[in-house]
Amino acid sequence: MIPMKRVLFILVISIVLQSCFSTKQHELELPQIFSNDMIIQRDTDVIFWGIAQEKSEVEVRTPWGKFHTQSNHYGHWELPVTTPFDGHSSFNIEICDSSNCVIIENVLLGEVWLASGQSNMEMPLQGWLPNDPILNSENEIMDAVNYPVRFFTVDKNISAVSSDVVSGSWTTGENAESFSATAYFFARALTNKLDVPVGIIHSSWGGTPVRSWISKEGLGKTGYYEDVIRDLPLLEELETEFEKWLDTLDSFSSPLFEFPNQSMDNLKEYWKKLDYGDKEYLDLSTNDDRWKKIMLPGDYIPALKEGEDFVDFDGVVWAKKTFELPKIDTDLRLNLGAIDDLDYTFVNGVMIGSTVGGDSFRSKEYLIPQDLLKEGENVIALRLVDTGGYSSIGAPLSIESDEIKLSLEGEWNAYVTAEFYKHKFYRFNRSENDYSNRPFYNKLNAATPTSLFNAMIHPLKKYTIKGAIWYQGESNVGFHEEYQEVFREMIRDWRSHWGFDFPFYFVQIAPFDYQNNLSPDLRNSQLNVSSLENTGMITTLDIGNPINIHPANKQEVGERLASIALYQTYDAEVNYEGITPIQTFRQGEEIVISFECLQGGIIYEPENAKDLEISEDEKTYYKADVRVEDCKIYLSAPELKSPKHVRHAWRDVSTGAIYNSLGQPISTFKVSVE
Repeated sequence: MIPMKRVLFILVISIVLQSCFSTKQHELELPQIFSNDMIIQRDTDVIFWGIAQEKSEVEVRTPWGKFHTQSNHYGHWELPVTTPFDGHSSFNIEICDSSNCVIIENVLLGEVWLASGQSNMEMPLQGWLPNDPILNSENEIMDAVNYPVRFFTVDKNISAVSSDVVSGSWTTGENAESFSATAYFFARALTNKLDVPVGIIHSSWGGTPVRSWISKEGLGKTGYYEDVIRDLPLLEELETEFEKWLDTLDSFSSPLFEFPNQSMDNLKEYWKKLDYGDKEYLDLSTNDDRWKKIMLPGDYIPALKEGEDFVDFDGVVWAKKTFELPKIDTDLRLNLGAIDDLDYTFVNGVMIGSTVGGDSFRSKEYLIPQDLLKEGENVIALRLVDTGGYSSIGAPLSIESDEIKLSLEGEWNAYVTAEFYKHKFYRFNRSENDYSNRPFYNKLNAATPTSLFNAMIHPLKKYTIKGAIWYQGESNVGFHEEYQEVFREMIRDWRSHWGFDFPFYFVQIAPFDYQNNLSPDLRNSQLNVSSLENTGMITTLDIGNPINIHPANKQEVGERLASIALYQTYDAEVNYEGITPIQTFRQGEEIVISFECLQGGIIYEPENAKDLEISEDEKTYYKADVRVEDCKIYLSAPELKSPKHVRHAWRDVSTGAIYNSLGQPISTFKVSVE
């Protein structure tokens, strides 16, 4: 008879061994991108991968053949599957290991493109109503079922480290309202010309800067955000220290957290009535040395600490400024530009207005009643709230009536009073927990360098694509030098992860009244990046909307992207024309610019003459006299004997003065000669 202790010992060992063994047994699993309705790239080697039982034979069965591999000790496997050139009918793919099979239904062969960027790429075919429609969207949505176009939309996610997990699903034309409008019109144009299905892997996030979409290794090559890259592995430790500090502060929740199921209109009202408990700053003298000097229009959150090249801070800032008035006998109007994200505006201690939601990102006007004003010194105070991403206030900043106009641009006093974190506001105590005592911590969010590459691009890198399209840059206006370096390196970085120099086509940002005239520099940086091999850029100067950063005509954007892809990637017969100045020289008192002309010459539009300017010193520009010969333009001005610099469409809102033979505007550019 076996002693009971030995029986128990054997039983325990058996359970432990079974437990250890069972951890090595895996159900057959595939990434979510391998699912029903998928499109795989034709005429190439497509990589399939997943998890199976350890050391198990894995077979991928397709209508044109069977392909085999073996999973490794951890159950991971990866297998190239050669795809044919033709095959319009849908089919199933069966993937099996030694004990399980997974069937992927309704698969198509075709052309697969990655589409990425910020809101103008993310914007769906149904638009964002009522303020951001898509042209003719209802008819376009109904018509989408007629095209073999399918989308895999990557769920939004962020990560401090590279992830291999992606979530999302493939959808067909029956759900076209959720498709990226730009990517859909690109795909539709391709399928019409090539007569093949087109699959779009859509991975976008509105309002995000380019730094979020590049890997740590790629960003490291640019020299930007070195401290952020260094601290990413310490994020959890830094977060713990930061949250312990926040716990010492008084806090209150945002309306979005308190009332999660309310309509947008109700939420706006809750925001306007929110009690921040900080009215003391209305009376606080700006002589307090913790007020910081800032320049407005511009970023209203001053740098946290000297020596930190990136500070991710969201919260509340009071900005104050005095202004002098003569005797007042009428109401005045306060003009404020776009504010990211919202404002509560006071004059002489009384709130005169607040704007929340989408209207905050537009210029606004508040009435200042006559009885609030004083002869002599008056005080305007803005409680500015940033809930994520960038923080800024744009022009105009002025007070006016029919008789007077007073600019408020220039130096303001700013005081940071609360931090916004995970839907809560944490009030700073002026005497004990001042803003300057805040521990260093850059929160992980969609603006954090590398965060979107890690979570939304890296997991896709094994999926075989033909190329990529990109629409982003609005969030980098004002940072054009950084953008040019990081964007160029981002393209190289993505190509290195996919293992080949795939075509990369992108959209030059459209005209919009940013009220700072900094977007031409950004557009010019994008033009400079287009010199990178196997890239191409389309212009949108003629199809923008100066009062809406999300233009409605996404059809033309998608079709122009398709034209460059058809011409450069597929060698198809298509109407495509160049947009790039390729040579500049001086001839006597004229500057001569030659353009890339593929199908015709240059068209000059005299009514837009102000958009072609020349200069001797790159400071004072004059409207150019223009003559055109085939693919060259000759520029001069009576004020200049030796012009050296030319710029085209150098305004936030500009339609351009020169067009290609297809009637599409030549890019914003700035060129010089010796």
